[in-house]
Amino acid sequence: MYSVGNWDGLAFHLRGNMEAFMRVQAPKKLRVHVGGHTELFYSAEGQNEMLRWYDYWLKGIDTGIMTEPPVKLFIRGPNTYRFENEWPLARTKWTKYFLHAGPAHAVVDSMNDGLLSTDLPGEDKPVTYPAQTPTYELTYFGKPVITFCTEPLKEDTEITGPINLVMWVSASEKDMDIFAKVQDMPPEGPSTLVTKGWLKASHRKLDPVLSKPWRPYHSHDEEEYLKPGEIVPVQVEIWPTCRVFKAGHRVRLDISSHDSAVLDRRHGSSEPTTIMTGVQDRD
Repeated sequence: MYSVGNWDGLAFHLRGNMEAFMRVQAPKKLRVHVGGHTELFYSAEGQNEMLRWYDYWLKGIDTGIMTEPPVKLFIRGPNTYRFENEWPLARTKWTKYFLHAGPAHAVVDSMNDGLLSTDLPGEDKPVTYPAQTPTYELTYFGKPVITFCTEPLKEDTEITGPINLVMWVSASEKDMDIFAKVQDMPPEGPSTLVTKGWLKASHRKLDPVLSKPWRPYHSHDEEEYLKPGEIVPVQVEIWPTCRVFKAGHRVRLDISSHDSAVLDRRHGSSEPTTIMTGVQDRD
């Protein structure tokens, strides 16, 4: 199996690439590129690699492709390819970041300007926002809704791998839509979308066998609706990513009830939804 994914796609394709590569018990390769979905396959370099693969498996020609490490990733930032031996990377330093209500003095036009930190949070502080207006209008114009930012990074920092967003939430409705985006936020200028994930709170049930601390796996076999005001844990699978954040930049997490100006607008009341920060996050 030769699986080719795209960091920039941020659709269902990339998850399938990673899941298939981890599960398939056969000779396999994983390559993840950037740009359009088809650009790689029409490039000279991409065509040469495919020919090496097919010549080996269909013609028995030793092209050397199976002696190379099985994973080839485009590293965004340095913008170069790098070979790896597995996915996720064995040398990953899994790091927990906690949500602090704020202020972080980072995103002045967000509804909360929260902090993302490896320090444990203190007292409970709910972050409440409306599910509809004005949240939809902010998303429509590309404005932040709820944000959590790290302090400016002291050195270049690479994030390569899957991300699990664990939150305790409540809503006045029976369901809650969660869209989470990881952004690269420079000291000046616009932020860059790195990766994202989404979940309906009613589909928060996990598959206990397939779920990992770094990648929740939702069974989607039943709906668990919310009770008004009930606080429940949710785990949002954020798509795998690879990017080097430069020193001075911040890692920014954006949360909203909507995804974009055209997609995934909820049709319901404007009653509030709440993210809890504080002692619940300590587990």
